[in-house]
Amino acid sequence: MGIKAIIIEDELYPRKVLVKLLESHCPQVSVVASCQNAQDGMEAIHQHDPDLIFLDIDMPGMNGIEMLRQLEEIDFDIIFTTAHDEYALEAVKVSPVDYLLKPIDENELVNAVDRLMKRRSRSNQQRAVRPAYYKTADSRHWLPKDRYPIP
Repeated sequence: MGIKAIIIEDELYPRKVLVKLLESHCPQVSVVASCQNAQDGMEAIHQHDPDLIFLDIDMPGMNGIEMLRQLEEIDFDIIFTTAHDEYALEAVKVSPVDYLLKPIDENELVNAVDRLMKRRSRSNQQRAVRPAYYKTADSRHWLPKDRYPIP
């Protein structure tokens, strides 16, 4: 059971390092797109329908949290990859698989991907195990679709 992933990271070197780490330590993850900004990331999400995104938070133009707010729903898993721990409280609101600080430690990356694989295998589903989320009318909150159906 492979994982189709997108990397959204504004800096070239960390993007390349993450691709190499995934290739060498997480062969179950297939990177289908690597984006240098949030706008390209949103387009890649719509185009590739990923299972997982590796998302930097602090990017020029639109940060990763703002990008998530722009999406109508989040039906993929998220692993945040950032050098900034001050975004952790905001990031936890979208129930990420993990929040990895740069430089990314290969063991932490492998553990995060393993955790995702275990959740996926337990659920015995093709898509991510956590429910799809949608924005409330005020666009300030994300609610799981399975517990709060859209009226």
